[in-house]
Amino acid sequence: MNFLKKHTQQEYLFWLILIIAFSLRFFDLFKIPFTHDEFSTLFRTNFNSFNELIEKGVKIDAHPAGLQVFVYYYKQVFGTSEWAIKMPFLLFGLLSVYLVFNIYRNWFNLTIAYVAAAFMASIQFTVMYSQIARPYSSGLFFVLVSVFCWGKLFLEKKNTVKYYFFYALSGVLCLYNHHFSALMFALISFTALFFLSKNQVLKFIISSIVVVLLYLPHIHVFLAQLSLGGLSEWLNKPTPYFLSDYLKYVFQFSYANLILISGLLLFSVFSFNKKLFFSKQTLIFFSWFFAPFLIGYFYSVYRAPVLQYSVLIFSFPFLFGVLFSGLKEQRFVINVILVFMIVLTNVFVLIFQRRHYELFNQSCYEHFILDFPKEIDQEKLVTMFDVEYSHKKIVNFYMHKYKFNQKIQWMEQFQKVDEFVQFLQHVSKTKKYFYYASVFDADPIYVQLIRDYFPTIKFQHNYYTGTIYLFSTQKNNKQQSKYLFEKNLPRFFADSVSEYSKGMEIHIPNSGAKPMDIVDFSLTTNRNYTGGAQLVSAIQLGDSVLDWRSTPFDSLKSNVINGRRAVHLSVQLHENYFKHPNIVLKTYVWKSLKDTFSVFDYQLKIRKGNNKLFGLFYPIY
Repeated sequence: MNFLKKHTQQEYLFWLILIIAFSLRFFDLFKIPFTHDEFSTLFRTNFNSFNELIEKGVKIDAHPAGLQVFVYYYKQVFGTSEWAIKMPFLLFGLLSVYLVFNIYRNWFNLTIAYVAAAFMASIQFTVMYSQIARPYSSGLFFVLVSVFCWGKLFLEKKNTVKYYFFYALSGVLCLYNHHFSALMFALISFTALFFLSKNQVLKFIISSIVVVLLYLPHIHVFLAQLSLGGLSEWLNKPTPYFLSDYLKYVFQFSYANLILISGLLLFSVFSFNKKLFFSKQTLIFFSWFFAPFLIGYFYSVYRAPVLQYSVLIFSFPFLFGVLFSGLKEQRFVINVILVFMIVLTNVFVLIFQRRHYELFNQSCYEHFILDFPKEIDQEKLVTMFDVEYSHKKIVNFYMHKYKFNQKIQWMEQFQKVDEFVQFLQHVSKTKKYFYYASVFDADPIYVQLIRDYFPTIKFQHNYYTGTIYLFSTQKNNKQQSKYLFEKNLPRFFADSVSEYSKGMEIHIPNSGAKPMDIVDFSLTTNRNYTGGAQLVSAIQLGDSVLDWRSTPFDSLKSNVINGRRAVHLSVQLHENYFKHPNIVLKTYVWKSLKDTFSVFDYQLKIRKGNNKLFGLFYPIY
């Protein structure tokens, strides 16, 4: 009872927020798997010396050395189990909620502090990146430490050595952690120039020099990484919709959150603190939130792509100062109501709409092994894994973990798609089942090709970043006709007059399809055709071509079904293809040589895709 008397009601509410933040981050801790990027981190620490770590594990990457060096030494003490590797980052994420509350309480007022902390505790953006051993929750924590010290030094004018020390220390850690956390610290330090008093100049200069000196050993690493360019091999330039898409993402694509935030903004209007809204604190947070985005956006557009949602986590906490800085401090009862509304809304969305634990706690790579159909006679089964090299190492990790010793075929063994067709023709003579596990970048055409020889899908298991199928030679007419949409053309003759054949088109938003569904195009022609024709798919908005791809007829010379060559093409429908009602999908045959041939069974079909494939970053349809 004495313990209870020592704390105020406000403190109990704050501790409740922390308990919720802890629960959401640590839930099912011992079952949280490594992500692809975490495996990458671990694989790049398997070296015998520090110098080898830097040369082969850091310089080849796009991130500073801090995380790799930390994990290199940390795992030598605590091991490489998932929960042990993730533990520091979980704690960084939890402590970040603590710091957000204290910063907002010091800079604004208690009500805004509760609102900011409640969101930070309960949204998927901050929960998920706390669960990933990458430089995001750590960088967020370091940035917030520097901001906390910055406020003490330059707003409260507490000119003491300890705040300069931790300010410099957090700055060094920001620089070694991630280039965007380094950018964030640079912006914070630049802002300090406008708030320095005369008796702070010398100490600020000294602390800044210390930061620079401690970073100098890393300069050669930074220059080596800079020569690599951006992330254009796998990251696209941001679109003009990036910021709005980002805000939808961080607030969980939730209409409930939209209503909640709109209500909070409306409440701020009726309980308006003009002085705070037009204060220097609001201006600072406005600049700290938007500046990293603008720098990243224009660098990505005009130089090399670097901007993605994850790198904006370092500036994300300052968004609440932009949105709610005009909110007056409220009575305790109102604060409780606000916290409960925010937390209950976001926890419900996190668990039941975003399905966070269902998606995040299941590794598709692990399920390559766990979903293997052991009940099937292995003499009648083909097993095919379709992954790139970096993913293959992860699959091998789980094969070793579960002592999986079944015979595996890897898609990488086929240099051309026609070689895969010949393989299918061979195995279909003696096998009845085909187990096919693929990751997100696998060409969906392979499902059509497999179904030419194993026509029935016995199961399709969907996971984040991966899909697993079991096919069978046993024909099932109901299963085979399970399409969301079908359209076809009767037999026609492609003459020598036109370069393009007749075709089909549909308006994607009106087709009944959803994002991540797959459009399958197929036709058959003379088995001996030797011209240059291509089966084409084009997604257009007016004259703008959003996606164009084709399958040359000659790339499937061996795919002869019932005496005719079967040609296929598949397209996965991205969310962007549903943003405008006039987006059209077209298919036709492009005859670059204007040769003549007959086209049979020309079909356009839409099948259900994997709605979880990118479900941690996009809406789940």
